[in-house]
Amino acid sequence: MMKKVLLVVLMVLLVPCAGMGEEDYTWLTVSRTKGVGLMESAYLLVNDDVSGGCWTNIQAVKDRIRYRLESEGISVSQEEFLITTPKNPIIVFSVFGDRFVGRCGASYRLEVLVPAASSSWGTGSKVNVAIRGLMPLWVNSGRLTSAVDAKANGQLINSADSLMDSLLADVLSSRKDKMVVNAKKQCFKEFHPMTFREYEEKLKAHQSKLNNKSKK
Repeated sequence: MMKKVLLVVLMVLLVPCAGMGEEDYTWLTVSRTKGVGLMESAYLLVNDDVSGGCWTNIQAVKDRIRYRLESEGISVSQEEFLITTPKNPIIVFSVFGDRFVGRCGASYRLEVLVPAASSSWGTGSKVNVAIRGLMPLWVNSGRLTSAVDAKANGQLINSADSLMDSLLADVLSSRKDKMVVNAKKQCFKEFHPMTFREYEEKLKAHQSKLNNKSKK
């Protein structure tokens, strides 16, 4: 009899391991502070909510974040994954700001997002209400103000670098955690993230193969 192993992050995130049986469950618990150690790839998003001509090097900032991630062995996808897990989370760098009295004021935030779900049973009802979405596994933020009549480009790329220092320090430290090492061996060894496009291409190839067989 094989056991199904479930990974629990923050006590609310459940990730079933591929290839396991359906009889019993073994629970692996990884704390929030160590969860980033599971990350091996990521879908990167950069949100620009800045006006006043304050931020114009958005692609350079995105490239810098991507470079920092891939330098530590975390591959970055340009497309959204079909399934998001702690092994392949969504990383979002968001900036909000405007120009006030000649100066650019902005707040910025870096988040590592993973799926989350909560559920409840209505009183006297057999209907289970489930709410699913994304929650931050890791988050850090800051604020900046530019010089008069200046852009915030240089400050933002430096701020992104600083946030990446913090994130990658936590990633490298968490990779040594015993529960993280165990989770990688038992839960994610056979899981290979796939984008929506790759999934559709795989489906088309499978359907084409079936069609060819039916014609024989």
